[in-house]
Amino acid sequence: MKTTSTLGKLLRRPSLAFFTNSSRRTLSCFLHCATMNLSVVAVYMLLTFLCQKTAQMSVHGGVGGMWELLSEALKSLVLKGLVEKEKLVSFNLPFYAPSVDEVMEIIKENALFKIEAIRLSEPNWDWEDDTDGDTVHDCRRSGGNIAKAMRAVIGPLIIDHFGSAILDELFLTYASIVTKHLQKGKAKNAVIMVSLQKAMH
Repeated sequence: MKTTSTLGKLLRRPSLAFFTNSSRRTLSCFLHCATMNLSVVAVYMLLTFLCQKTAQMSVHGGVGGMWELLSEALKSLVLKGLVEKEKLVSFNLPFYAPSVDEVMEIIKENALFKIEAIRLSEPNWDWEDDTDGDTVHDCRRSGGNIAKAMRAVIGPLIIDHFGSAILDELFLTYASIVTKHLQKGKAKNAVIMVSLQKAMH
């Protein structure tokens, strides 16, 4: 039995272009709103958000990996007869994370802020695990933590599309899948932090 889901998958070119343009418009709009609301005294702003990993980053996992594993969990529930195949196929949740170059380009195009500094970091998927290295000491605990965080983020959308009956089973399955994934190595996200100064015109 084959099932498909667009969770975490690469977007088709037309869709990718749509979400790229949408991301650009959203950030541009935010910058315009921010510059209108910042006082003369408060001229600095720090932005932090998920981004695409760069070639220099040693990220295992990435934010897309989280969605891929959730897709696996949903497919598992289809095989168990807990989720209808048609429901899974129609569940379209594309996620777009901009690249560092895109962010810099948009900020420079708007000319509303000057980039003071840019920093890239690689936080662990498990917010409780602040250890260094590539090995997860307690994969089961970390898997549970990550599942709880994902449930808080995506739970309402799952309920809206699939109903609440599958919620507990889905995230128990997800925790188990994430646990196995972490046994291969510590999973991290790519996060960009941009320090901005309001441009004085």
